[in-house]
Amino acid sequence: MVSVFETDDHQRLGQEAIDFARAEIEPHVARMEAHPGQVEEEIVRRMARLGWMTVAVPRAWGGMGLGHIAKTLLLEKISQVSPAMGAALQASQLGAATFYRYGSADLLRAWMPQVAEGACLPTIAVTEHESGGHVLGMQATGHRDGDGWVLNGRKAFVGNSHIADAHCVVVRTGPRSAGSRKLSAFLVEKSRPGVRLVPYQTAIGLHGFSFGDIVFEDVRVPAANMIGAEGDGKDVAYAASILAGRLNLTGVVLGIQQALFDDTVAYAQTCHRYGAPLADHPVIRQRLGQMNARLMTTRTNAYTAARLLDQGRACDEQLILAKFQAVTSALDSAKDAMDTHGAAGLRTDRRVGQLVQDARCIDPPAGTNDIQLLRLGENAAGVDRQPYSVRLAHLTALDPPSATPSATPSATSAPTKEHAA
Repeated sequence: MVSVFETDDHQRLGQEAIDFARAEIEPHVARMEAHPGQVEEEIVRRMARLGWMTVAVPRAWGGMGLGHIAKTLLLEKISQVSPAMGAALQASQLGAATFYRYGSADLLRAWMPQVAEGACLPTIAVTEHESGGHVLGMQATGHRDGDGWVLNGRKAFVGNSHIADAHCVVVRTGPRSAGSRKLSAFLVEKSRPGVRLVPYQTAIGLHGFSFGDIVFEDVRVPAANMIGAEGDGKDVAYAASILAGRLNLTGVVLGIQQALFDDTVAYAQTCHRYGAPLADHPVIRQRLGQMNARLMTTRTNAYTAARLLDQGRACDEQLILAKFQAVTSALDSAKDAMDTHGAAGLRTDRRVGQLVQDARCIDPPAGTNDIQLLRLGENAAGVDRQPYSVRLAHLTALDPPSATPSATPSATSAPTKEHAA
C-alpha cells in the first residue's frame, strides 16, 4: 500500500504490475537464476511496450505523466517477483528521465516517441572503473571534429548495457584543469561505428539484468546529439543519480524487502519446531516484528520522497535518506530472513538466498551507503549547495500540462519551464 499518497491511478497501475509480474515474469525466474550469465531482453521489451519506461514523463512528450509515486510503486511491485527485472525497468526509466530533462526539443521529438512506445530502450553511461562514482575523475573524452564530436573511453556498470538502444554518455570535453565545466553528455546509438560491448561478466545477483561495460572507440556523433549544452555533463550525471537513480533503486530494494518479509513469514508459519510453527516462538515473532518495522519505515521514506518530488519541493535529503535506509534495512532483514530459515535458506529451491545477493547489488549504484552518509553529513554541516530537486522542480513536479512537443527546452543546466509539463 502507498497509504495516504495512493490514488485510483496508482491502484490500477499497481494491479497491472502485479498481474504482469505473475503472468509474464514469474514463470521465467527459475530459468534466469539457472543461467546467471544470460541477459533477459524480451521481458524488458514487453515492459517497455506497456509505456512503463516513461511512466513519470509528462503526457506532452508521450509519457504516462503519473509521476514518481507511480514509478516507485511500479518498481516495487515488479521487484517483489524479480528484482532483476525491476532493476532493468529502472535503468531505462533513468535514461528516459535524462533525455527528457536535458534533451533539446529536436532531440526529444526524434527520440521520446520511440522510448514511450517501447521501440527504444535508453540508458545512461557515466561510471568508469578508474574513477568509480567520482564523476570529475572520469577519463573518457570527446573532442570537436567539424560539425560533430568524436568520443573515446570505456564506461562500466551501465544498466541495461547489453540490450539498450541508445546511451546518454558523459565524457570530458576539455582539459582536466577545467574541472566540471568541461564534462558534456551525448546521445549515442548502439549502432554507431566504434560502440563495442564487453562480454558480460556474471554478477552475484540480479540475474538476467545486465550492468556491464561499453567501449567507445572513435565514435562520431553529430553536434545535435549533445544532451544539454557543452559543459552540462556534471549536472546531467548528478541529476540522474540524485533525482532518478536514488529513488528508482529505493523502489527496487523496497520490493526485495517485501519479498524477504513475505517469504520469511510464510516459512515461519509452515515450518514446525517443538510441536508448533516457528512463528509461535517469541524469538521468531520478535524477528518478524523487526523486519516488519523496517519494511514500514522503508515504505514511508520512499513514498514521502516521491511525493515531495512530485510536488516540486526540495527533497534531495529525503532521496538520500530513502536509499540509505532502504539498503541498510534490506541487508539487516536479509540476515534475519536467513537466520529464520536456517539451513533451508541455503538451498537453491528457496529464493531467500538469492534475494540476499540481489539486495547487495543495490548498494553501489547512485552512491554507496558511505556516500549517502557523507552527503547527509554535508547537509548537516551547512554545505551550501542548491538542491537539484529545487533546480529542476519544473521538470519533476506534477503540474497541469503547459507545454507541447513544439516547445523549445533550454540547453542549459537549468531548463526553462517551457520544457516541462
